[in-house]
Amino acid sequence: MNRNEEILIAGLQALAAAETSAPPAAIEASLIKRLKSKRAVAWPLALEVFAAAAILLIATYSQPTRPANDGFIPVPYATPIGRYERADLVRVNVPVSALAQWGLPVSSFNPDQRIDAEVVIGEDGLARAVRLISNQ
Repeated sequence: MNRNEEILIAGLQALAAAETSAPPAAIEASLIKRLKSKRAVAWPLALEVFAAAAILLIATYSQPTRPANDGFIPVPYATPIGRYERADLVRVNVPVSALAQWGLPVSSFNPDQRIDAEVVIGEDGLARAVRLISNQ
């Protein structure tokens, strides 16, 4: 311990020894009364807010995710789009060979043929799902 720390500690000890007076009883009672009244109101409110948040979280995340029956086929090895991720839907005319490379069932088509499709593009610019469009 250096000299400054020793002086500081000695001064604080002297101050603590000299302080023997207690706060006036009326002020102490008033402060205790206020603290108890605020605590009685704050805890139930805090518990209600916590319970509401817990119920909301459980309701949001406990629902099983169901695959959409919208005709989109996920592109193999592509990360699924997140719940709050922005995505674009693009209509394109693609060769059958490109769809086959993505693992889509296009064996009944001529490889040189082109097909209209809707492609879901994620925020990162990568294709995430494809839906073939019938040209009827």
